[in-house]
Amino acid sequence: MAHPDAALLEELEAARFLAQAGATLAQVVDHEETLERIAALAVPRFADWFGVHVRAEDGAVRRIAVRHQDPVKERAVEELYRRYPPGEGKPYGAMQVIATGEAAFLPLFEAAIGAVQRDAEHGRMLRALGLRSFICVPMRSHGNVVGALTFATAESGRVYGPVQLAAAEDLATRAAIAIENAQLLEALREADRRKDEFLAVLAHELRNPLAPLRNAVGILRARPALAPEGQWVNDMIDRQVSHMARLVDDLLDVSRITRGRIELRRERVALSALVAAALEASQPAIERAGHELVVRLPVDEIWLDADAVRMAQVLGNLLNNAARYTPAGGRIVLTAAREGEAVAIRVEDNGVGIAAGMLDRVFEMFVQVAVSQGRGQGGLGIGLTLVRRLVELHGGTVEAASAGPGQGSVFTVRLPAPAILAHSRPTE
Repeated sequence: MAHPDAALLEELEAARFLAQAGATLAQVVDHEETLERIAALAVPRFADWFGVHVRAEDGAVRRIAVRHQDPVKERAVEELYRRYPPGEGKPYGAMQVIATGEAAFLPLFEAAIGAVQRDAEHGRMLRALGLRSFICVPMRSHGNVVGALTFATAESGRVYGPVQLAAAEDLATRAAIAIENAQLLEALREADRRKDEFLAVLAHELRNPLAPLRNAVGILRARPALAPEGQWVNDMIDRQVSHMARLVDDLLDVSRITRGRIELRRERVALSALVAAALEASQPAIERAGHELVVRLPVDEIWLDADAVRMAQVLGNLLNNAARYTPAGGRIVLTAAREGEAVAIRVEDNGVGIAAGMLDRVFEMFVQVAVSQGRGQGGLGIGLTLVRRLVELHGGTVEAASAGPGQGSVFTVRLPAPAILAHSRPTE
C-alpha cells in the first residue's frame, strides 16, 4: 500500500523540478544550449532518460540531445537511431508526437514495444534499454508544434503518473517560449553583425575617394596665382573633405569596437597633453561658431594610463559636440579634477540642452538631439557612441546631464587615475 503522503511528495518534487527548470530557461542563451541545460537538470532528478527533438525551418526533425548518466547507454541509443532512423517506417515516440501534436504517455513502456517495433531486432534493442515508463510531450509556439521533449525511467524503477505528465507538459510550454526568445535574440545578433559589416564596408568605400580629393586641394593650393573666389572654393572643399574624413574615421572606429578589433596602446600620459591635443583638433569648429572657450585644469599634473590618441579623440568629440549644439557665440567650459582614485573631466556648454528622456539615449548609435522643428545639427549620431565605448575600454564611465531643452548640457568622463602627482605644471 502506498504511503498516504506519496502523492503530495510527487507534487512537491515535480514543483521543485519545474522551478529549477524555469530558472534555467529564463537565462536566454543559444536555444540548443538552453535545452542542453534542461537535459542536465532532468537527469537524474526527473528522468533516467531525457531527449529533445526540434523541427527545423525546412520541416526536418533534428535530435538535439539524448541524455543518460551512463555514456555507454547513450551510445546504445545512438546505435538504435543509426540502425532504425525514427523518420523511416511507422513513426513512434518524438516523431509521432511532433507529427500529431498529441502527447505520448506510456506508464508501462514494455507493453508498447510490440506495437512500435519494426522487426525482432528492433524490439530487442528497445528492450535492452530497460525503459520502464515513458512521456513525450510536444512543444508549441504560436499554435505550431516546434519540437518534443521525451522523459523516460529505467533503472530507477519509477512509474510516471498524471502529476509527472502535467509537469512535463508545463516544462514543454516553458521550453517553447525559451526557444522562441533565444531564436529572436540570435536573429537580433545576426542583424547586428550584418550592420557592423555594412558600416565597415561603407566606411572603407567612402574613404577611397577622399585621398584624391585631398590631393587635388593640395595641388590647387600650391598654385601661386589662384583667384580669390578659387581660393574660397578650395578652402571650402578642404573643410568639407576634412569633415567627411572625420565622419568616416568615426564609422570605422565604431565598427572596430563593436567587432572587438580595436586595441588600446596604453602609456603613461599627462592629462594636459590629452586636452591640448583635443583642443588642437576642435579649435577650428569652436572658432567658426564664435564660441568662448574656457579651460580649467588643476595645477598639479594628473597622469593617466591611457591610449593618448583615443582619449584625445574622446575629448575632441565632446568639444565638437558642444560646439555643434551651442548657438553661435556660446560658451564652452572644459574642467578636470581628481575625485579620489579617479579623474573627472567635464565639458559644459550653454547650448540647446537635452530632454530628460534623452540623457542616456544620446550615447546610442545614430541618435541625435532634436532641436528646432525636430531637426538635428548634422553628423551621423555616432560621436557620442564612440565616446562611451572608448571610455569604457579604458575602464571609465561617461554620463550626460542637463536641466532640459535650452538649458545647456554637461558631459562628465571619469577615468581611473591612481597614479600620483609626479610634478607640478607651471601656472600660466
